[in-house]
Amino acid sequence: MDKKLFLFLYSKAENNKIIEKISAVGTKLSYHIFVLIFAVFGVYAVFMAVNKHDLIMAVKYFLIPLMVFILNTSLRKVFKKERPFLALGKKSLIGKKNSYSFPSNHAASAMVISIAVIYTQNGINAIGAAVLPLAFLTGISRIFAGVHYPSDVLFGWLIGGLLGYLGFFCL
Repeated sequence: MDKKLFLFLYSKAENNKIIEKISAVGTKLSYHIFVLIFAVFGVYAVFMAVNKHDLIMAVKYFLIPLMVFILNTSLRKVFKKERPFLALGKKSLIGKKNSYSFPSNHAASAMVISIAVIYTQNGINAIGAAVLPLAFLTGISRIFAGVHYPSDVLFGWLIGGLLGYLGFFCL
């Protein structure tokens, strides 16, 4: 099922130059957008820290995404799942090197950063309403680009979302 869904989605980009370009630009651009979002809201969290609660929020803002990244990277070394473009003899639309694909670091990072932003804003507002769809588009673009199976992205979203929610709203 995972392979079939990947091939279906990938074929849409592979056979359409417009979708191919949008996917390639989107997956690269979304990384930079999330780095910028993370940096801006990180600075905001640090400089707005005026009491113990705010300081804890600022520390959590940096530590929880770091923990998600470390867990995700560790899981990749455990599962050692080959990227679909390599496993299926396809072309990567973004020139990705040979590294493991499960779970998707981009999907996990985009999701946990989205939740971090929502946390610093005390709930979903216009900014939160913008970053969550961007997190989903980031993951989908990775499938179109040929570097992740749908399950890689789904589990990346789940890891980033679940650990982000637990870390920010339950601890």
